[in-house]
Amino acid sequence: MRRAAREREFIYLIVSHDLSAEGRICDRLAVMKGGEIVEILDVEA
Repeated sequence: MRRAAREREFIYLIVSHDLSAEGRICDRLAVMKGGEIVEILDVEA
């Protein structure tokens, strides 16, 4: 998915409680608590 998104210049949204799974397919993560984004970071971080 990462490569396809770069090649076709699109963005996708994945909602999950499994950060390790998201980290394998995303470049950046946003962490939410109580319906608010509390942190946005690169997967490498």
